[in-house]
Amino acid sequence: MIVINKKDKQGDIFMFNKLGFTLIELIMVIVLLGIIAVYAAPRLGSVPAQQAGAFTSKLRADIRYAQNLAMTKNKRSRIYFNGTVSAPPQGYAIVQDNSALNNCSSFAATIDPAKLGNLFTITLNAGAYSEITIVPTVSCLEFDFFGRPYDCSANPLSCSSTPAGMSIAVQGSGVVVNTVTIVNQSGAIN
Repeated sequence: MIVINKKDKQGDIFMFNKLGFTLIELIMVIVLLGIIAVYAAPRLGSVPAQQAGAFTSKLRADIRYAQNLAMTKNKRSRIYFNGTVSAPPQGYAIVQDNSALNNCSSFAATIDPAKLGNLFTITLNAGAYSEITIVPTVSCLEFDFFGRPYDCSANPLSCSSTPAGMSIAVQGSGVVVNTVTIVNQSGAIN
């Protein structure tokens, strides 16, 4: 707003008010918006990539849950990936040994504590996880009561004795966004 003070012949002050923007003010606003857009646009990224980044945290938490289940219940737990046993074609399921002898001959579905009594199964590339997929290096990961990871891909009806770490590529729209790594022997999840 521009205010102009003037005096008339008798010495009285009167003001003119002009509402609006000058051309220079408009140009400055446009330049500032351009600068902000140049720095902000690359940080926004694609929506599937952002969702895949958030899903990575969930995947890590779910793997830790399976590991903690094995340690607290003193029974082996497994995560089946991408269509193996009780897992959906794209996704994973968490199960726990329910055999009488703790010999991994029978596994029961685990209840998901976040879904109020539903089975712990996550379906990807659909619904809330649209355009998100995973590429695991093994199809079955098993944890013993010490929290150590094993590759149970070859041993569906017995406890695995093959220690193994693994990595899981998390993809958003087919592009790898993050990788989850389970360290061999220690079971650390990074």
